[in-house]
Amino acid sequence: MDVEVRAGEAFNVDLPQLGVAGYQWLVAELPAGVTLVDDSTAGPGAGAAPGTPAQRRFRFMVEAPGRYRVVLAAKRAWEAQPARRQVVEVTAR
Repeated sequence: MDVEVRAGEAFNVDLPQLGVAGYQWLVAELPAGVTLVDDSTAGPGAGAAPGTPAQRRFRFMVEAPGRYRVVLAAKRAWEAQPARRQVVEVTAR
């Protein structure tokens, strides 16, 4: 996933989360110059089918121009390795 922002600007990364399976998204790698501003989960709306994933939103702020790589991982607390990874390549101008 590629993201372009201006330095000092925030951006969101939204990912589907199947919490019923025990998987939780977490920040695996956060480079200097990028700050995690918010981390929230929103459940599926009323009337959604059973098993519909929730949405996990990470909000980051880029402090200075440059290229950054943020890595998110979906993992169960009791497992050593993540089941999935999402790499976000950020270009800040």
